[in-house]
Order: sequence, then C-alpha cells, then structure tokens
Amino acid sequence: MATKNRTSRKRKRLENPPKGDAGEKGPESEKEPPKRWYTKPLVWVGTIIGGGIGAVVTALVLGLGQAAVDPDALRDGTQKAIRGDDDLDVYVEGFFAEDEGRSIAFAHDFQPDAALSKSLVKMNAAVSDEVDARLLKLGGVRVGTLTLRIGLQSNRNQKIQIKGITPEIISRSAPLDGTLFAMGTQAGGQPVSRMVINLHERVPVAREVVKGDPFSDGTEGRPYFEENEIPLSYGRHETVIIRVNADRFYTVFNLRVKYLINNRQEEQIITDQGNQPFKLTGLHCGPGTGLMSYGRAFVVDGWYAFHPDAHPDQVRDSDCH
Repeated sequence: MATKNRTSRKRKRLENPPKGDAGEKGPESEKEPPKRWYTKPLVWVGTIIGGGIGAVVTALVLGLGQAAVDPDALRDGTQKAIRGDDDLDVYVEGFFAEDEGRSIAFAHDFQPDAALSKSLVKMNAAVSDEVDARLLKLGGVRVGTLTLRIGLQSNRNQKIQIKGITPEIISRSAPLDGTLFAMGTQAGGQPVSRMVINLHERVPVAREVVKGDPFSDGTEGRPYFEENEIPLSYGRHETVIIRVNADRFYTVFNLRVKYLINNRQEEQIITDQGNQPFKLTGLHCGPGTGLMSYGRAFVVDGWYAFHPDAHPDQVRDSDCH
C-alpha cells in the first residue's frame, strides 16, 4: 500500500508541472518580451526632436543674457536663430529730385548704339527716367549729386534706435572723364532731403539740410544724429531721404547704419541695387578754364533732347571753378 501511494503522488506531480517549467507553458511564459524604446520609431523621433529643441532653448537662454528675463529679447533671439534674418529690412532707391541736375558720365569713350541714339534725340530725353535708367545700366555714373530714398523696417519686438548713417568709402579717384551726358541743375523745385552727405569731407557724416538753401552742400549744417535719432518699433516703416554730394572725386561707397537694440550697438551695411556699391563722380573740369573737359559729350537743346557737342573738352558749367 505504501508503495502504491508513493507512485500516485509522483505521477500527479508529473501531470501538473509548476508554472514556467520546461514542460507545458504557463500564462507568464506566453507573453512577448517588452519592446525597448529604440524599437518604436515615433518615440525615437520624438526623443531626437525634443532633445534638439531643448538644446536650442538652452543655448538661447545661456547666450542671450538678458533674454532670460526679457520676453521680447527671448522672442527676438529665437526668431533670429530659426530664420537667420537681420534686425532691419532695408530697401534703397536712387532718384533725380526736381532741384538737382541729371548728368551722367562714363569712365570710357561710350558711343550709343542705334536704338539708344534714337531715344536721345527725342523731345524731353534729358529728363526721361527711362533714358537715365538705360544709361546707368550700361555703366554710367551720376554726376555731382545722388539722392537716395532709403526704407527701414524693424524685424524685432525690441525697440530699435537708428543712431547714425555714414558712408563707408571703398575708393576715391579722379572724376570720370570719358563720355558725359550733360543735364545741369534747373531752376525750381523744392529740396526733398532730410540730410546731406558730402563725400569730399575728410570724414563724411550725415548733416542737417540748411533751411532756405535748396542747393546747399550741407557743410554749414551740424551732424544730423548729434541731436536726432530714428526710433523703430516692430513692423514700423520709416523712409529717409539722403542727398549725397561729390565735386572732387569719383567715389565708390556703401552706407553703414548704426543702431541700438536692447542697449547693444549694432551695424548694418546698405548697398545699391544688386548688392553693388554706390558710385558718384564729380565733374571733370579743365585746369584753370572753368570748363568741363571730356573725351565725348552730349548736351541738351531747347527741347531737352541730347546732341553731340563739337567741343567736349570745353563744355560750360557753372560748377567748374
């Protein structure tokens, strides 16, 4: 009897093995092993993006200084880091004002082609914006005066204060003496510039226009930004008219805008169309003659049409002295 009982208990244990034994699988052994985080694409991508954003925010907070306590500075810093834009949007346009001449000179012997020659002899060709644009595109340079319309717009939530606009001289040389299209200053017209820059000054600065003298070269006016500034808030647009004078040199230059933002002094360079520097030449005058002297010249008649001058080395102009 004892032997029989031991045999039954042994068989019973074999018929019901413990859970997880190598025999029949239990409930726990049927479950799949848990997936690691790196086997889930969405979690993996989210971790990378979150880490990147965290790194950017950390860098901004550490690098901006006051940005940590100035919401506008933090927004501006984040925008600049993401967009890479400038503090200012700038556009510039040169134009001929009513109270200034429209002469254009070339460095070489420029001869108009047949199509341009037909345009030059038409009535009012000398005051035609289309003719001026064609001559400038072909390499012509304005003579004596360049009037610029400069648009400034802030891209920042922080207040921007324009503290100065000064020329950055690239080169100075003798006035151009190749071909001249002469259209001198006409009577009438009102001065439109807020400030004037004289390139013949040793250190040219933007000066106030002298009231009551539309033809003033500005040397009598005090520096404009000594007591003035141009404030800009976010999205605000300001237009500045600047007249640039040159009577002694052919000058190639850019303009440098100096401004304050969050008590930091910054600068931005303004160039002409096509990211090219501005160019302006003085008159080329013959020595001691009081006459302009060029290799070739075109002058205007009573109908403001251009015609070749028979004596381009002796062109009369009151500005030659």
